[in-house]
Amino acid sequence: MALFEIVTTRDGATVQHLATDLASAIETLGLTVARIETRATLRPELRGLPRFVGFVGPCHGGERVGQMVVRYEDTATYIAMGV
Repeated sequence: MALFEIVTTRDGATVQHLATDLASAIETLGLTVARIETRATLRPELRGLPRFVGFVGPCHGGERVGQMVVRYEDTATYIAMGV
């Protein structure tokens, strides 16, 4: 099971949303699925996961409490982090 970390920036503040149920997080945060990730160059664990409109990800975010973290960042967060 994965832990999903969805990071957004609102009014200059970074907000971290953690979820174990991605479908529920999509509904709660009002995310729009752009497509399903299928690139062969991606980590196998990330293939088959959705990409969201206005977000970078899915990305491998390491591990937390023995669970793989799948990270998504909105473009404002991505730019602010300077990556």
